[in-house]
Amino acid sequence: MSGVCRGIPLVRYVYAYSLHALRHTFATALLARNKSPKVVQDLLGHSSITVTLDLYTANLDDLGREAVESLDIESRSPISGS
Repeated sequence: MSGVCRGIPLVRYVYAYSLHALRHTFATALLARNKSPKVVQDLLGHSSITVTLDLYTANLDDLGREAVESLDIESRSPISGS
């Protein structure tokens, strides 16, 4: 059963996403997986790394928090080889 919602086909009750939403998801997913922001910038065609980081890292606050927490955990563990 298919229908139409504002010109977007409905397939099995799941609406298709816009290309903009897919682009945003793609960029955010790459950055969340610690891919180089420079690579993401090049893939998206942004003229500046600032544009890429401003647009796509707002949703990644948890990653920053996890990074800081990992430093805290590492600082408590014994240093090997010393």
